[in-house]
Parts: sequence; structure tokens; C-alpha cells
Amino acid sequence: MINFFSYNKKNNSFSLSGITFNYSALFLKQHHLKIKELIAMKDDQEYSLLWENEERFFDKIKGDPITISWIMEENDINPIFMANIEFLNGGKLLFNIDTLYIQYPEKMDLKKDLNEVLKVIGYFAADEIIDFAENNDGDHNISRLYGRNSKEICDIDFDDIKQATIDLEELYKDIK
Repeated sequence: MINFFSYNKKNNSFSLSGITFNYSALFLKQHHLKIKELIAMKDDQEYSLLWENEERFFDKIKGDPITISWIMEENDINPIFMANIEFLNGGKLLFNIDTLYIQYPEKMDLKKDLNEVLKVIGYFAADEIIDFAENNDGDHNISRLYGRNSKEICDIDFDDIKQATIDLEELYKDIK
């Protein structure tokens, strides 16, 4: 499992690769939504889960569990590989193939929800990983921290991750 992770405190966002769309459910339930695009694959063909020119809305105050349930059920049948969802109180969720990007409104606590998701997927030292990414720009391959808790991680692990990120950026600097 390879997971690249970045966290940006300034715009209250993160990016995580190597995951599936179903981990986005926690982030969806926190907001009023406008679903602009949901694309899945069926029989090797991509298709939209929305009717042509349709945008779906979710109101977290009303609860409207049908919308979130519908999205996740559709994802179980034919996995969603692309999503563009706007948070009406600010921010967005973008998903493309295996990379999830979330931006929360400025005053909303992204770290708490992000911490939960990281732990669910097997990154038990979530607090330390988020703190590391907050203080080190770039997409970091955090795979070596998978399945390890805080006591099993030391500064050398983070130094190695930081150096690997620098090496990758140097190797691919001409591609930007």
C-alpha cells in the first residue's frame, strides 16, 4: 500500500492517495453539499450517477440520509472514480481515481475528521503524521507508518520520509 499525504493548514486542506472513495463519507456528512459530478465505471464504460445537467444537494440539518446512503450504495455497486462536490459553507471534496482532496471552511476542524479517517485506514499515529505534514510541505509517502502506533515511530522515520520527498521532487522537478 502506497499512500502519499499532504496537509495544508493555511487553506485547511489535505490530499491522500491510494484510497477508495468510500472513505469520503465522514467528510460528506459534515456539510451542506452540492454534488456537481459523480462518475463510476460499469462494464468498462464511465457513466455519470447524476442525470444530465443535474446537481444533487444534501442538507446536513435536515439529515437527509438518503443522499449519502445513495452515494455510498452506488459506490458499492460500481466504484466511484471521480467526484466533484462543493461544500456550500466553503470548501470542497475532489476525488480522482485513488486520490482524495478535501478542503474545509476556514474555521472548521479538519484535523479531527482527518485523524479518524487515517486511523480507520490503518495509520494509528494519525496525530503525528498530520503534525509532520503540517510542518513539511509536499506530498509525503507515509506507507512506512502503516499499522504503527505513536510509540513505534521515531524521528528517524520522519527524517527518512522527508528525505524521500525531497529526492522525489528533485527527480521529477522538470515535470511540473
